[in-house]
Amino acid sequence: MAKRDNTKKSVGKQTSKARARKTSAASTAKKRTTKTAAAKKSSTAKKKTTTNKKATNQSASRIKSLTKKLHGLRGLYLLAAAIFAALIVLIYTIMEAIERTAVISYAATDALRDGVLAPAIQNVFTLDLRHALAAGLSVGIIYSVYVATKGWTNYLKQAEKGAVKSRWIVATILGVIGLETALLLVGVFDITLIKLLAAILVGASYLAFKADVESDKKRKGSLFLGAVVAGVLVVLAATVFIAVSMLYGVTLPISHYLAVDFLALGLLAYAVNQLFSFKKRKGFAKPEETERNYVLITTLTAVLFTSTLIVAFIA
Repeated sequence: MAKRDNTKKSVGKQTSKARARKTSAASTAKKRTTKTAAAKKSSTAKKKTTTNKKATNQSASRIKSLTKKLHGLRGLYLLAAAIFAALIVLIYTIMEAIERTAVISYAATDALRDGVLAPAIQNVFTLDLRHALAAGLSVGIIYSVYVATKGWTNYLKQAEKGAVKSRWIVATILGVIGLETALLLVGVFDITLIKLLAAILVGASYLAFKADVESDKKRKGSLFLGAVVAGVLVVLAATVFIAVSMLYGVTLPISHYLAVDFLALGLLAYAVNQLFSFKKRKGFAKPEETERNYVLITTLTAVLFTSTLIVAFIA
C-alpha cells in the first residue's frame, strides 16, 4: 500500500511539473507573440510616420518652390488693389451720376376693362451705378490686399492643389456686380430677370470651380461644359435684349455696348484660361501661370469695364 501511495505521489509530482512546463511554455509563447505583434505595430507606425513626414516635406517643398515662382504675383495683387483704388477716386470725382430704376413686372387688372389682365410694373429701387462700380472695386481691393498679406500662405496652399476657392468666390461676386450693372445700363430693368441671369452666372462659376477640383477627366470635362453653357446663356440673353431694343429703335451710346462686350470677353477669357490649364498648354499648365492669367484677366476686365463708363459719363 505504501508503495502504491508513493507511486501515486510520484506520478502526481510529474504531472504537476508537466503542467507547470506547459504553462511556462504557453506563457513564453504569448510573450513572444506579444513582442512580435508590438514590433510589427511599431514598425507599421514608423513606416506611417515616415510616409507622413515625406508627404509633408514634399508638400512644404512644393509650396516653397511655388512661393518663389509666385513672388511676382504678390506684387501684381498689390498693383491691382492700387489701380482699383484709383478708379474709385475717378468714379466719385469726374463721373456724373448714372441713375437707373429697377422694377418688377406683374399682372394687374385693366382699369378700363373689367376682368382683363394687363402687364404692370412697380418700382423697386433707384440705384446710382457709380455705387455699384465702387462696391465691386472695393471687393477687389480687399481681396487683393488680403491675398498679398495675411492670406498669402493659404493662397499658396490652394494654388498648389490647383484650385483657389477664395479667388472663385471673389470672381463670382465681381461678375455678378458687373453683370447687374451692365444690364441696368443697357435698359434691362426687370429685377426678376436681372437676378435670374445673376443666379445662372453664379451656377456657371460653381461648375467651373468644381471642374477645377475634380480629378476624373470625364467629370471634369462635363462640369466645364456645363459652366460654359451657363455662361453663354447669360451673354446670349443680354445680347437678345439689346438686339430687340435696337429693333424697336432704341439706340444707346457705343460706350454702353462696349462695357457689355468687355464683360463678355472677361468671361470668355476665364473659360479659355481654365480650358488651356486642363489641357496643359504652354503658358497655362503650371499653377503660377494659371493664377497669373486669372489675376490679369480680372484686373484688365475691371479696368476696361469701369474706364469705359468713366469716359462715357464724365461730368
